[in-house]
Parts: sequence; C-alpha cells; structure tokens
Amino acid sequence: MKYTKFDYHPSETGTHDDDIITWWENHWDGRNDLRRNLYKEPSWGTIEDVLAQPGNLLEAGCALGHWVQFLNNLGHRAIGIDFAFKALKAGKTIDKGLLMVCGDLRSLPFHDESFDYIVSFGAVEHDINGPQAALKEFQRIIKPSGYLMCSVPCLNIERTLLIGWYILRDWLKKQEALRRLARKTDPFKFYEYIYSPRSYRNILLKCGFRVVSLRPYAYPMKGKKGYILGKHMSKVLKFYNPHMMMAICRKEQVGQK
Repeated sequence: MKYTKFDYHPSETGTHDDDIITWWENHWDGRNDLRRNLYKEPSWGTIEDVLAQPGNLLEAGCALGHWVQFLNNLGHRAIGIDFAFKALKAGKTIDKGLLMVCGDLRSLPFHDESFDYIVSFGAVEHDINGPQAALKEFQRIIKPSGYLMCSVPCLNIERTLLIGWYILRDWLKKQEALRRLARKTDPFKFYEYIYSPRSYRNILLKCGFRVVSLRPYAYPMKGKKGYILGKHMSKVLKFYNPHMMMAICRKEQVGQK
C-alpha cells in the first residue's frame, strides 16, 4: 500500500522531472549551512552499526554534502551525487575537498559493483514513476558484499488510519474555487510516495535486494499528549507513527536464499 502525496510548487516547464529539479534547486539555493556533526541525527542511529568498517561509499541524493563530509571524516571514501547543481555548488564552496557529481539516480555514472555502501536519505520516493529505476541502479553498482541503506517516508499505522481524510483533503485542495479562496496560485502537484513497510519491502525484493531489516525513525512532535501517546505506542507497535523508515539491504545473489 502506498499514499501519493501532493504539494504546491511552481510549474516551470510542464514536465515532472524538470519541475522537481527546479523545486530542489530553489530549495538549496543560497544555503551555506554545511553541518559537520550529525551524530544526533535520527537517521544516523539507523545506519551507524552497518557503517562500522570504512569502505567506498556513495550518498545518493547528497544535496549540500553534509553526509559526504561527515562520513569522510569517519574514514569512508565517500562520494555524493545529486541532480541539484546549485546544492552541489554551494557545498563545494564551503568545502572544496568534497567529492560530488551532478547526475540522475536512475542512470548512475559508475561501474558495476563499485561501492561497499550506498546510503540514500529520502530521495527515491520523489520519482513519479516510482523508486524502481534508482533501486535497480543501486543494485548494479553495489558490491556483492555491500549494503544499501535507503529510507523513504513511512505509511505508518497512524497515517493508515487517517488515509481517508488525506484523500479527501487532497481532493478539496485540487478544487479551483477552493484554491482561489485559499489564495493558492501554484499547481497542486505530485511530491512523493509514502510506502507501507510491506509495499516497500516488496519493491526492494523485486529490485534484487535482500532486506535485512526495516528500521523506523524520525518520530513526530505534535504536542505533549500526542507525543506521549506516540512514544508509548511505538514501543508496542514498531511502525505506529514514524515519519521515515530505513531499509538495510544486501545484494541478492544468484542461487542465494
């Protein structure tokens, strides 16, 4: 099961790929806040044990290069790739030593079995055609002994219970008369897919990966009562209300079970 999330963003060219690139270019334009200490990031707790041994590492969807720098400092030989050229330029302005290239996750400029690790934080879900093309490229370039760590938004239990409201809300936001009342001028367009744990696992399996684990992270802070309830319920139900989930995967080998 998946939920298709829409959002307001300008249409520059009429094609999804170019529009989403423009959106992210504008998002990162002018940033100069390359964070060096990422130990307290929720996502770090989901991959820290996997990255215990240094290796050749690709961050897919690196933006400014926060993680490229951080992981290099831990001893990895890290390179980043992103389609937002302005983000890459801003990151390299801050740290000229960062190794980052501009490119498409669906057509990576790397040889087969080049990397010990691939990490990707909330990137593949933004492809309107689904994450399969990027995941198959990850499967191609990772070594047989390597690990993929790839996160997407989680269609958790709380979101699933509210999915009827989400669908109604999206329908209302698409109505032109209501949009005028709300003074919304930008198109209400596809933004990302939000996947249930089962649906995401099935996609990974079909793309040639063996899923070692799915790890929830990034729990919401929605007021004291809501936070306390969510924190308690997440101890009972693993995927009660995390915003994201990290898939830890190995490359499936021919004949491997």
